[in-house]
Amino acid sequence: MNRNLPTYEEAEAHNKLSHFTVQGYDLNGIVHAGANDGEEMDSAIRMGIENLVAFEPLPSAFDILSGRYGHKVHCYKLGLHNKDTKATLQVTAGDGKGSSIYETEWAHPEVLRNWTQGQAAVVAEEVIRLEKFTTWAKKHPNIDLRLYDTLQLDTQGNEMEILQGMGKLLQRFKYLAIEISEVPVYKGETPGQEIIDWLDKQDFLCDSPLTAHNDTFFIRKDIKSVTDGLYKGRC
Repeated sequence: MNRNLPTYEEAEAHNKLSHFTVQGYDLNGIVHAGANDGEEMDSAIRMGIENLVAFEPLPSAFDILSGRYGHKVHCYKLGLHNKDTKATLQVTAGDGKGSSIYETEWAHPEVLRNWTQGQAAVVAEEVIRLEKFTTWAKKHPNIDLRLYDTLQLDTQGNEMEILQGMGKLLQRFKYLAIEISEVPVYKGETPGQEIIDWLDKQDFLCDSPLTAHNDTFFIRKDIKSVTDGLYKGRC
């Protein structure tokens, strides 16, 4: 990360990971599952973060992601999970950012109130490949995970399964940004408080509020042990 870049300030203002950077933490590398077309990869690049891995199983989004950022980002057309398998992705309209391997709880207040840009319309299905992070890591020894300190999960419902599939590699990360829901938006999604409690046992401090459906931020307890629980980012 390079705070002296002329692009840094504007990019930080458009990146939710600014929750960490405004507190003085410098991010060395990001592993992002559910990167879609790479919008957040773009801001990370402009913040001077050079070590970037992006997972995106939706073919149409992956093509944009790899086409735009493949020269600077290690891109994989793959979903992460707690087992190595295949699944059916329900593809939503527009940019597909609401696509999930789980069925949506269509009567959920969050869905009724805020899903107005195509997320609430399933228009296709795609069979996708899922892998445990540990499986992927064994297949790609060229990726030095010591260079990656930040994990970002935005996969529409199976974030807990991804965390479980990371095994001991989870402890390599210092900072986590996990999209979770207070009350599950998807059938099969783990309630947010259960994820918070599980990560607490893995020695990660919840450093922001649990909301209806949004990113929640965690910091490894050997780095930060006390929090006021407020979101501090600029985005």
